[in-house]
Amino acid sequence: NNKYVVYGLSQGGSEQTTYHVLEVKTGKVTNDKIDRIETAYNSPQWSDNSKGFFYSRRQKLPKDAPATDIYKKTKVYYHKLGTSPDDDKLVAETGLSDKATFSDVDFPSLYLPKKSRHAVLKIKHGDSNPLTLYTAPKRSLLRKNIPWKKICDASQEVNDYDVSGNNIYLMTSHEAPKFKIIETNLRAPNFEKAKTVVPEGDYVIDGLYAAKDALYVGIMDGGFNKVL
Repeated sequence: NNKYVVYGLSQGGSEQTTYHVLEVKTGKVTNDKIDRIETAYNSPQWSDNSKGFFYSRRQKLPKDAPATDIYKKTKVYYHKLGTSPDDDKLVAETGLSDKATFSDVDFPSLYLPKKSRHAVLKIKHGDSNPLTLYTAPKRSLLRKNIPWKKICDASQEVNDYDVSGNNIYLMTSHEAPKFKIIETNLRAPNFEKAKTVVPEGDYVIDGLYAAKDALYVGIMDGGFNKVL
C-alpha cells in the first residue's frame, strides 16, 4: 500500500545485510530489524494485505562452526510488521515439507507476483543456472502444511520465469539449446504438457518479462540485443 519501504544495509562492504523498514509518511525507521539476510537471489516480497513481508534468512552459526556454513540451511520466513523477528513464521526450509524438497546448500526464496493468487517458491542450486520451482496459493502460505506443487526441477533446465495472472512462463533450454518459452497454469502446473509460446529460433533467448499488455522477450541475435 506504499506506506512502508523495506531496505537492506550492508555495512562497510561486508555483504552481511540487515533489513530495516521505513515509514514513508514520517520518514521514520521502525523497530523492524532483521539481520543475516540472504540477498544473492531474492528480494523481500510484501504480502497482498501489506501487513508484512516474506524474506530469506541465513542460519545463526554456533561459535565453533566453519564460516562457510553460513551458506547452508537458508530459510524463508514471513515477518509481520511490529513484531519480533524471533516470532517470524517459517515458510520454507530443508525438510519442512515433503511437497517442496531441496538440500541444505540450496537457496530458497519466495516470489509473490502482483495480480496473481499464486506464489512461486524458487530454489537456486548454488551458482548453477537451472532452477527448481514450486507454487502454492498465496492464502496458504501461513498455514502449517502448504500445498506446494512442483512446476519444474533442475533437470528441465528452466533458467528464468515470470507470472501473469494464473499462468507462468518458463524460459527453458530443455530440448532447445538456444532456449524457448513455454506456458503452464499455476493451478495445475504440467511441464510436459506446457504450451510453447516462443519457439526456439536462430537467436538465443536470454530473458523474459510478463507485463499487463504483453510478454516481452530479450534475445541475442547476431551479436545484437533485441526485444520481442
